[in-house]
Formats: sequence, structure tokens, C-alpha cells
Amino acid sequence: MTKAPPSDETPRTPKASESIPLLPGKVLRIVPSVFIGFILLWIYATGMIPLWLGLFESKKFYEQQAQVQAIKYFTWAIAANPRLAEAYGARAKAKFELEKKKGTKADFSDALKDVTKAIELEPKVLSYYDTRQSINHVAKKYRDELADVDHLIQTDRPNISYLNSRAYIYELLGESQLALADRETMIESLTNISLSRGKRWSVDYVTRAQQYKFTGQFDKAIADYESAVKEEPNPYYGLDYALDLGRLSESTGRDSQAIASYTKIIDASKDSKDSSGSDASRTDQARQRRANLYLKHGQYAKALADADEMIKYSDGDLRHAFRIKILGLMGQQDRAKSEIQSKLGSFNEFANDTAENKADRYSARASFYAELGEFKNAMRDYSTALSLDPNPSRSSACAQMYCKLADYDNAIKYYNRTITESTDESELQKAYDGRAEVHLLVNKPELSVQDCNKSIGLDNPDFRTAAAPYHWRALAYKKLGKGALAKFDQDQSIALNFSPEPELD
Repeated sequence: MTKAPPSDETPRTPKASESIPLLPGKVLRIVPSVFIGFILLWIYATGMIPLWLGLFESKKFYEQQAQVQAIKYFTWAIAANPRLAEAYGARAKAKFELEKKKGTKADFSDALKDVTKAIELEPKVLSYYDTRQSINHVAKKYRDELADVDHLIQTDRPNISYLNSRAYIYELLGESQLALADRETMIESLTNISLSRGKRWSVDYVTRAQQYKFTGQFDKAIADYESAVKEEPNPYYGLDYALDLGRLSESTGRDSQAIASYTKIIDASKDSKDSSGSDASRTDQARQRRANLYLKHGQYAKALADADEMIKYSDGDLRHAFRIKILGLMGQQDRAKSEIQSKLGSFNEFANDTAENKADRYSARASFYAELGEFKNAMRDYSTALSLDPNPSRSSACAQMYCKLADYDNAIKYYNRTITESTDESELQKAYDGRAEVHLLVNKPELSVQDCNKSIGLDNPDFRTAAAPYHWRALAYKKLGKGALAKFDQDQSIALNFSPEPELD
């Protein structure tokens, strides 16, 4: 076979009007890459990538650095797309979380600015109004908060949650009749919802019972709690409702009914396998409540049996002091003295501790003395603890003991010190409550009302616990001759489970 001679022709250059054909396989390989690249470019240009990264970081609520990083991502997203409302809304939440950690030194203006911008860009997104409402509440801008809640109610009615929020805002603004009107609307809505469904669930009874409590309709609230306990198929929730029923019965003077509810919880615990979790905690609360009621009615042997079980659950100093107090009431003075000496011996190892640890030990012994009613000894130890490790909580403890000793000038002095030095809202709440009580004792009800207002303003809107300031303000209003306001506040204190007996933890 002979080879063809080489050609003398040079390769032809295509004309400008001609195109170079691409093979189908090459086209198929290029198109997906171009398409994906275009999508990624679009996502980047719209700010979605940094937004997603920020949302991932912002879910770590309890990590301060994660919130800082989330804000950087949201700022990047806004720089890429200044009309990205979601980035403004998310950045507002992250700033809000960071500022809340600063307590009384928080500044929420930047967070409010961001969420307001989000609303301007997308006014139909209700979650932004929710966020702004929460920020305004903590910033104590109640009128602004009210405007957002009104908008939410008008846009998303009927909504029990928003009505409940508005009722609370009205209470903070001193507009109690408007608050009661909203709660009555909730009661009617809850009743109608159950009727339209054709079946009333246990949660319907409980939700309505809560509103009955805040409107002072305690008989109806108790009836609803009883129905909830009866109808609830899950024993866990049923016993929670039984605890609520017991607390309300106790607060309204139905002691035998309260004891029956607490006994139901305690008896149910005998079959529970949860010896350290929420079931055990609920049972312990029921024992504490029942023991105090037994003590109140002179049933000392039963109170002592409950105290022994309480110590088995948690071997705390205050529980031992409670037990010793019962022994004294039973006339068993020798046993009481022996147990006191035994417990005091465990507090005496101060020599090699740091100043802070020594202060903690003195404070623990002071609490033990206070539970026994030995307020002079408690005062001495609290004062020593404060000198070793000065801080607002120790000042507040000294103020409480001065109040017990009827030294009201010093009580106010030390509460003032706590209020001036503390940035912790829970600590401030207790100090305002304590000072409100002292103002009442020295016949200054106007000052008591002012302190109660400050305490209530510090409460968490989602998990309200401020029963004490409503109690003291009710007494102050009564002294001022404002019967309707006194009745309203007393109902609130009962609804929030006010108890003069401290938790033994």
C-alpha cells in the first residue's frame, strides 16, 4: 500500500460570515456549568448567601459571638441588596438578643431602626411587627408596642395570643378596664372555638381558666382546671394542670381542695419512673405546698413527713431548717437543737477558703438562720458576707433582714444600694419588690406604687412571674382608697400564683 503524497494546499481560513460548529457533547457539558454559575451569581448579587449564613449563626441564641457573626453576615447581605427586608429583620433580632444581655444598660435603638426598615420594605410580613413589638416591650415603649399589636389584631384576627399581649400592655399603661375587656373577648372566643369544633379539649379549659383568673372569676377558673385534669389523656399534662389547680385553690382560701390536688400529684409519683426529672420536680413542688398547708392547720406530723421526703429529693440547708422549725412546733426542742448544732457545724469551715467562697458560706448560714426565724444571727452573717464580697445581691439580703428586724431606714438604704449597683433585671425586680414592702410598712403607699410599677415593667412578657409587685401594689392602692385598682391588682397576684411562702431551694 502506497501513501498519498502530501498535499500542497494550505488550510482554508473560515470566512467571517461562517460559524465554527460545536459538537453536541461539548454543548451539553458547558450549559449546566453556565446555568449553575448564573444562579450562584444571582444568589450572591441578591444577598441570599450571606443571609443564609447569618440565619444559621443567629440560631445559636445563647452564643454571643454567634450573634456578632450573624450581624456581620446580615450587614454583608444588605450591602449586596439594600432592599432585602429579611436581612434587616434578622439583623434586628440579632441586635436585640445582644442588647438584652446588657440588662439595664441596653440600647435598642439600632434594632428598632432595622426592623422598622424591614416593615417599610415589606409591610405585609407580620413577623416583623412581632419582632418590633417584642423590642418595644423590653425598651418600655408601651404605646409603640400597642400600635403594633393593634395592627396584628386587625390583620390576623381572631388571635388569642395578640389579645393576651394587648391586655398585658393595657395593664402596664394602667388601663385596667381595657385589659379586662380584652380578656373577656378571649373568654368568649375560646368558648366559641370549642363549640364550633364540637369538642372541648383540655387545653381549651386551661387557656380559658387562665383568663378567668386574670378577670377575678376564680370559681369558673377552678371549674375549668378540674375539667382539664379530668379530660387530659396524657398524665404528664394532667398533673401539671393539677398543680395549677392546687395553687389557685390555695390562693383563694380553698385549702382542703388544694391539699387534695397536691396529694393527687404526690400519689401519682409513686408509679413514675422519672425520679430526677420534671415529674420529680413537680412532685417536690406539691410536697412543699402541702407541707406549708399542713403547718398552717397545725397538722405537724404530716408536715414533718413531707419535710423528710423533701430532704430526700434535695438535701438543702433551707429544707433542714424547715424540718427543724416543725420539730420546734411539735415541742421536740431537744431534737431541734441537736439538728441545729449538726447543721451549723457544716458551715464552720471558713479558714482556707477564698473571700468569695467564705462569703458564700456566710450567706448560706444566714439563710439557714433566717428560715429558723433567727434574724439577728442572719443579719450578722449577711453583713459579714457583704464585707468579704460586696455585690448587689448581698446588699439586698441585708435589706431583707433589716426589714425583718423593723430597721426600715437601713432596709431602704441597702435596697437603694442594690438598685444603684445592679444591672441584673431579676435582682432589680426583687429589690423594687422589697423596697415597695418597706414603703408600705412606713406608711408611704405612693412610693410603694412607684416601686411596684418599676418591678412590673421589668417582667418577662412571655413568662410573667411578677406576682409580688401586684400584691404589694394592691395593698398600697387599698391604703390610698383606690378600691377598684386594689381589687384588680389582687386578682393579678392570685392569677400569677403569689405566695408569701418562699421556695425552699
